[in-house]
Amino acid sequence: MKIAVILGTTRIGRQSEKAADALVKQLAAQPDTEVTLLDIAKYPFPVFEERLSMKTDLPVELTHFSEKLAAADAMVWLTPEYNGGYPGAFKNAFDHFRAEYTKKPVGICCVSDGKFAGIQASLQLQTLAVHVGAYVCPTKWLVGNVTKVFDAENKITDELTAKGLDRFVQEYLWLARAIVEHKKKH
Repeated sequence: MKIAVILGTTRIGRQSEKAADALVKQLAAQPDTEVTLLDIAKYPFPVFEERLSMKTDLPVELTHFSEKLAAADAMVWLTPEYNGGYPGAFKNAFDHFRAEYTKKPVGICCVSDGKFAGIQASLQLQTLAVHVGAYVCPTKWLVGNVTKVFDAENKITDELTAKGLDRFVQEYLWLARAIVEHKKKH
């Protein structure tokens, strides 16, 4: 199963890279998974004017991003929470696509420097996923105190954070595999 993990922030000094690194490693270690990290900071997303499917002169990087999304059987959206919501850079990148998300299982992971662990951003992402016709995993990985729960090599040092990742990966892969297998049969 091909999984695209979208790292949805371009902020300098972002802490969500630590969580993305841990998540990608854990997903890639599972049987029959191929994981691609799509870091929106590495793509030149213009301010949204129209979906890429409606444009004729696409930058090659955005075509590549679209192809990676389309090829994915499943996705995980990982963002920090800024001011009670997900980053505008994620929404801008997200809006360039539509069909690439439809009928795909989506996992949601959010981080914050505070104790509430991105819960508000995660709820907004859940609403966004439903709106584009994706299937949302009810279990999320929410990482609070992100600056304190990873070491210098991005390894999780907090037991609850590690257990949360384990549970998320287990539940997400169960849902993703069930949906992908059903789609193959039908």
